[in-house]
Amino acid sequence: MKNFIWKSKGQTLLWLEKKLFHSSVPRLIVFTYKEWANNSDKILNEINHQFSVKTIAIRSSSVNEDLLYFSNAGAFESYLNINVKNLKLISNTIDLVFASYGKSPSHSDELIIQEMVDDVSVSGVIFTHEMKNRAPYYSINYDDISGSSTTVTSGSSRYSNKTLYIHRDSINGVRSKRFSKLLPSIIELEHVFSSDDLDIEFIITKKFEISTCPSP
Repeated sequence: MKNFIWKSKGQTLLWLEKKLFHSSVPRLIVFTYKEWANNSDKILNEINHQFSVKTIAIRSSSVNEDLLYFSNAGAFESYLNINVKNLKLISNTIDLVFASYGKSPSHSDELIIQEMVDDVSVSGVIFTHEMKNRAPYYSINYDDISGSSTTVTSGSSRYSNKTLYIHRDSINGVRSKRFSKLLPSIIELEHVFSSDDLDIEFIITKKFEISTCPSP
């Protein structure tokens, strides 16, 4: 990774926002625990004005999450489908996420407010090498039944266990429209990060639009 040093999840997504052509990062706001403690009303007003969608996700972005050589993925709380107009619920949920970081969150610990993607057709995680022995395959774990964006990452559904392997030298042979749209977005992320060792959460909408969220 010559051009990028992994930061928090939130800062990574902000850095990516304007750099992608084959996929998008859903609109987001990132702020620190210190900023929330000092001026929560200002942040709530920003959330109210920034998001035109009906629902948002309130996601963890601890300094101890998604590090280059160590991942705490799933160790902290995140909440989905929060009504963007219910500021009291948003405030309480933000407190719950920060509380999940421990008794004394760092002032630099962050939190992500992000728009929910509608019209989900496929969601999952793609690993840019086969996980066990790093064989040269894209490994795609996906759910194309439930319409949820989180069943694979949470393992919470019987629809979350589908896996597709695609050899890295054979992507031109992929006939599925949805995965032939997904793979260029993954290759673009590999180029952006100068790395072929990524795991990437993704969503494909029914209009074949791609949303991505990479981790080292």
